[in-house]
Amino acid sequence: MDTGRSVLVVGTTDDALSSLAADAGDAPAVAALADTTPQALLERWESSGVASPSRIVTLGADAPTDCAVPVESASGPADLAAALRAGLEDRAEAAVYVDAVDAFADALGPERTFRLLHVLTRGHTYAGGSAYARAPPDADPALVDILVPLFDAVER
Repeated sequence: MDTGRSVLVVGTTDDALSSLAADAGDAPAVAALADTTPQALLERWESSGVASPSRIVTLGADAPTDCAVPVESASGPADLAAALRAGLEDRAEAAVYVDAVDAFADALGPERTFRLLHVLTRGHTYAGGSAYARAPPDADPALVDILVPLFDAVER
């Protein structure tokens, strides 16, 4: 069985989406966010060369009704992981993108964020899909160090 790839990008959203575009191309994707609006993410996504995500899941934020793609609000890590998986028809051909792991750590704590990313990266890449997460350049270095072992590659 082919396994997928997981990448932690320490940089901007544009950096992470460029990495996703280079590796996953036009593979269907789902996205999770905790610190930006779905509309703001979609604006950046459109210029990245990656097909728009089929679904966006927000952590604890109200889901807007006027977004170009379905948006779901999750109340916690288990709901978030389930909602992301539900948005993927064929995990082997899809990518999961998590924007701003530091915002997830602020909302959930570092340990729960680690567990969430572990479930997403290992489960999804084992099925052959790609998993990408972004930490902003000014993220707590200790948080980034905790998360690095979850990923096949780290791009700075």
